[in-house]
Amino acid sequence: MLFFKKAVDFVTRRLNSEYFDTWEFIRFCCVGLVNTLVDFCVFMLAGLWLPPSPSRVVAWVAAGIFSYVANKRHVFYSRSKGTKPILRFVLVNLISLLGGLVFLELFLFWGFGRLVAYAATLPAIALGNYFGYKLWSFKED
Repeated sequence: MLFFKKAVDFVTRRLNSEYFDTWEFIRFCCVGLVNTLVDFCVFMLAGLWLPPSPSRVVAWVAAGIFSYVANKRHVFYSRSKGTKPILRFVLVNLISLLGGLVFLELFLFWGFGRLVAYAATLPAIALGNYFGYKLWSFKED
């Protein structure tokens, strides 16, 4: 167990920098997990009254609002105000969506199954969102 703790401490010290904070990234991942749960629950609830596609849109918007507030307040501790950080957040998410679709199609083209291709895109999307939020969306001007 002592070896494991030393290994984690070593990696944490190496990763922490001006651009990457291990604990901040862990908070970001926790918000992402809760955000996925929000997305799923809203999709299922909206599905009681709406067809699947509109339910998906409602869930995506609700999850986006939750993600913005949670990342701003609990991950990056941003005090920025106005529409600029919101627009930047939306743009980062749209770029992430498009990039994720490109990677998904590449993995499918290379012969990976749907689930594997989907899972393979997640690290790139998570890192892209993390750095997009940290360095642009929630950057204090």
